[in-house]
Amino acid sequence: MTVSPYISLRSGLDFILSDHTLDCPRPHPARVLFDAPRLEQLRELVSKIRYRDWKVVIVDEEGQGWIQVQTIMEDSQGSGLMENNSRRIYLCPEMDDMFVIDVARRLIVEFEMHESAEFFRMDGAQVFFPHGSNSQPVQSVLSMRHRRPDEIPAL
Repeated sequence: MTVSPYISLRSGLDFILSDHTLDCPRPHPARVLFDAPRLEQLRELVSKIRYRDWKVVIVDEEGQGWIQVQTIMEDSQGSGLMENNSRRIYLCPEMDDMFVIDVARRLIVEFEMHESAEFFRMDGAQVFFPHGSNSQPVQSVLSMRHRRPDEIPAL
């Protein structure tokens, strides 16, 4: 068995979204319009979620609903406070409340995994790089056991 050289920063969110897509009567991606009362119900639902000082939000983008985690936090490079957001997940009107709660939790886990990679330090040096050359978040980071000796900080 070959061991992957990468550590996943995903939470299983993509799996439950895939399961939803298979079971949903709507074509996906389901960028369909929500009615305003349903989006307000979802906002009320996620407003009850508590994790750190992070907020789960439902955003109405011209009738399309999406969910995201938002917070203000210290920048990992030490340049002060910054607004930070998880990836956004477009919602489907066929998703029930319990599914949306599962999505929110997995978004939080994924966001935490990304931040743990970003803030992890060895002797003050950042060793995992959860952003690509284009500054966009990546799905995995190279594990320490698969690094070249010149890529490992002195222990």
